[in-house]
Amino acid sequence: MRLWLGEHYEKKGDERAVPLLESVLEQGQKQAQAMPQKKLKNAPAIYFLAAEKLAWFYRDKGKPEEAAKAWLYVPQLLDESDWRGADAAIEAARFYIQTGNEAKEKESYQKAIISGDEWMANAALREYVSLLEQRHKTQEMQQLLEGELESPKAAQDSRKTIVTALLSSCIIHRAKWTKPKGMRGWPWFTTN
Repeated sequence: MRLWLGEHYEKKGDERAVPLLESVLEQGQKQAQAMPQKKLKNAPAIYFLAAEKLAWFYRDKGKPEEAAKAWLYVPQLLDESDWRGADAAIEAARFYIQTGNEAKEKESYQKAIISGDEWMANAALREYVSLLEQRHKTQEMQQLLEGELESPKAAQDSRKTIVTALLSSCIIHRAKWTKPKGMRGWPWFTTN
């Protein structure tokens, strides 16, 4: 009922949405605290929806930092293998981009990258590397991708493929790099 009312007020831009949606998220936090070792595996979508509606409310009010904070409720509530936690972390990072807070943006992307959901983790990695590339932060990109090659997730074929493709993309965009560690037998060169 609180979610439904919160959604109703959110669509109207009415401030009454905030306490209703926050109360749903607080309920989730209480449940997660009662079972800290389990988190909320298979948690109802209600918490994701409440965070989403709260974030949209703040987005529409021109408050991207508050929207990011709303999204960050979700990874705190859910088991790390739940795709919704990684998705929410990516959404938070996108709002932090709008605020210019690169530290929070990086932290949010990292939450998604290390998540247990392979598809969302790979999506976060691609998106964050693309952002770094747009900002011409090639050294940070290289460190991130080399770290990914050495991570336990590098054993996953999809992760290797994505990291290799991202590194290839950087060459095409004329990034000046040396051969990354972990790229054995791959034709590598430095461009000008």
